[in-house]
Amino acid sequence: MSTQKTDFAARLARIEKGQGITNATVFMGLDQSFRVDDMKAFRRSLEKAQPRARADAVALPMLMGLLIGLAAQLSWRLVEFHLGGMPEPGIDRDRAMVVSGTMGMLIAVFPCWGLGIARPGPLLMAAAGVLLSLTALHNAVQLRPDLFRVLFSDAWVTDVLTRTEPRSLLWGSRIIAIP
Repeated sequence: MSTQKTDFAARLARIEKGQGITNATVFMGLDQSFRVDDMKAFRRSLEKAQPRARADAVALPMLMGLLIGLAAQLSWRLVEFHLGGMPEPGIDRDRAMVVSGTMGMLIAVFPCWGLGIARPGPLLMAAAGVLLSLTALHNAVQLRPDLFRVLFSDAWVTDVLTRTEPRSLLWGSRIIAIP
């Protein structure tokens, strides 16, 4: 108890001298050992460090949004395949793409919200990840069909391999070749 009274008395003495409450000196820590004598220089040093922190604070959520969008669309495709089976031969692929993209985006919103990055930039990147997965997932199937046979089935992978071309974008029922 006596140390608390001593500390309080020291604070009162600093306040009476006009040190503890001005911009001249700031005492920090439990033992009041860290001092910042020049607050203007201290603020300038913090401002110099902020652009790097701002760049990291923008880039990381954007990258996370893109990855969340890719993962959300792939997870929706897995759920759709394992619960619904193979798509019907006469299905309207444009309509199926819109439904799949909408569900992928709805799935992507929840992890973004849970991670605290549900701002316009990361959500746009999540939408870009969903769109990238919608239009280019078949390229990954073309590269590694054995991996996708484990996730989906032989029939699904064979259907994707026969219906699509490598290095292309799939937009509904249209295939756009990338040179």
